[in-house]
Amino acid sequence: MLPPELFDLRASLQRQGIIFAYSGYMTETVLSGVGEALKQKLTIDDAATKTLRSVFAVFVEQMQNIIRYSAELEEKQGRAESQILEIRYGILTIGQENGDYVVHAGNLVARSDVERVSSAPRSHSAYASASTPASLRSVISAAASAWTIRSSATP
Repeated sequence: MLPPELFDLRASLQRQGIIFAYSGYMTETVLSGVGEALKQKLTIDDAATKTLRSVFAVFVEQMQNIIRYSAELEEKQGRAESQILEIRYGILTIGQENGDYVVHAGNLVARSDVERVSSAPRSHSAYASASTPASLRSVISAAASAWTIRSSATP
């Protein structure tokens, strides 16, 4: 991506109220690092304690869902015979709309996981994305979720 395109993307995210955007491979280390930055940003924004906790809880849940269930993954045999290294791909944004915080997350999910993921409490909506290559549609669905956390909550 060239610098002008990168700054266009940045401007688009800012216009939409996005304060965090991550698209890539997710690990517990990424979750921890972005989580710390998120806490700092919400503290700087003077978010109520209850709001901060709610946004952080939804963020962690969504990141963990991507880490556990994304069908887009790379894996490799580790040094130990029983060790398999893997890393999974997804996208997550956190923004503000009308004074509330909104968390959006998405990833591809194996068809065998769709029913379990979509029937879980606080379910994802599972669907086949038009942008998913036809060769993968029989194996993979997309999972996406959006959460609005009211920032008017009292601490």
